Amino acid sequence: MKNLEKYIAECEKNGKSYDEINLAASPELTDLELSAGYFKYWRPVKKPITVRIDSDNLSWLQSRGIKGYQL
Repeated sequence: MKNLEKYIAECEKNGKSYDEINLAASPELTDLELSAGYFKYWRPVKKPITVRIDSDNLSWLQSRGIKGYQL
């Protein structure tokens, strides 16, 4: 569990701040696009998979209380 916390801290330390992200390639949606429901029916494709993880990592995931997570 400590390794996971170290990994997360390292990722956050090396990540870019909001000001450093180039948003030119992803323009904001206009009010017209938002009112027309631009993303209203978009759903990401989901695929069921099986993953084997250590019991301490499973305990951590379950402790997060994610809705619908299988206990």
